[in-house]
Amino acid sequence: MEDGSKIELYVDNTYSWDSRITNHTQGVLLTDYKNLKAGTNVLLHHNSVTDDNKLDIEFDIHTEIHAVDEHFLYFGIDGEELICIDGFMLAERVILS
Repeated sequence: MEDGSKIELYVDNTYSWDSRITNHTQGVLLTDYKNLKAGTNVLLHHNSVTDDNKLDIEFDIHTEIHAVDEHFLYFGIDGEELICIDGFMLAERVILS
């Protein structure tokens, strides 16, 4: 800063695997889906939210409602816990060099 003071800035990319995703990746379910209940936070594919699937529902100026295909939904999020969708499991990505 001009006065010599310093700040630390952290960018949260917890759910952005490579920190390059620019579209929405998180949402809230409005209906139940398999073992996830309405109101659950979810992780979505970053290309799943488009103008083509935006619904013409006015909620507020900060909220858009989209109809997202089920194969773009990865898992639910409850605080720090990840909730697998029935029939799927999470696996850690291993990079071999």
